[in-house]
Amino acid sequence: MALLATAMLVSSCDFFRSMLGKPTSEDLERMRIEAEMEARARFVRDSIQQAKADSIAFAQAQEALKPKLEGRYFVVVGSFMTQANAERMVELLTKEGYRPQTIHFKNGFDAVAVSAHDTFRAAYYEMDEMYGMDFAPEDIWIYDIQQNLHE
Repeated sequence: MALLATAMLVSSCDFFRSMLGKPTSEDLERMRIEAEMEARARFVRDSIQQAKADSIAFAQAQEALKPKLEGRYFVVVGSFMTQANAERMVELLTKEGYRPQTIHFKNGFDAVAVSAHDTFRAAYYEMDEMYGMDFAPEDIWIYDIQQNLHE
């Protein structure tokens, strides 16, 4: 019986592999599982990175599609410390038929502009017209973008 057990031990591939310092079938299975787990982890990391890149690209594409106000003098209908408040003003103005634009200031405020003009006179006229609207806030003002280009 002992001879049979010894013969089985000596005749197995794992016995000879271990004698030669090679990985056994258990070692090979463990290495296969580790490689499979690493491949899955790499796939998840790559998928997350791709999703982030896609999200950024989508946001940039959406921003590029928004019409930008062009001009020197912006008619601003509100300045907000909380971005959610600025977004609500943008929604209100959009419903009223305007194409508002948010101007982000370094001090953390977001100003919502309803229009932009090349001349102060045209901006002033627009501001005066805005005061006649039912939804117009009391703090409408004109922002000269040229005054802050050096910042």
